[in-house]
Amino acid sequence: MYAIASTECLTLGLKVVYSRGVVGSCRHKGLEEILLTGRTRRIGSEYVSKCVRILQSLEMATRPEEMDIAGYRFHGLHVSPPRWSVRVTGNYRVTFGWSGERAMDVDFEDCHYEEDGDGASECVAAGSSRLTFTRSGAVVV
Repeated sequence: MYAIASTECLTLGLKVVYSRGVVGSCRHKGLEEILLTGRTRRIGSEYVSKCVRILQSLEMATRPEEMDIAGYRFHGLHVSPPRWSVRVTGNYRVTFGWSGERAMDVDFEDCHYEEDGDGASECVAAGSSRLTFTRSGAVVV
């Protein structure tokens, strides 16, 4: 269980720590560093602020559907056990599973999209298996 460090009070030299601890585990070392210290060198600097906002949202959520926030492009993935995804930018996504009231196995993935013959879009993450979206619209980035 992690407590996320916020960088919102850097001008005062203070760190605000969220102690709710909903994020249970991380797959990605960079996201784990953000949760523990509020910064990382393992994720590109242009993505860190959005990852912090997503992790803060995960900390406050009590179920996956609460991540359906404008700009996150929240959607479920066709995998077992169930996982969900939110958009960081371009091809990058934060994916996560859920157990009880906790986000589990939070990961930062670089995905590219492929369409199969049925018009379903799939995220093919580097170094992982194919993840098919349950998204109802035809919006593919």
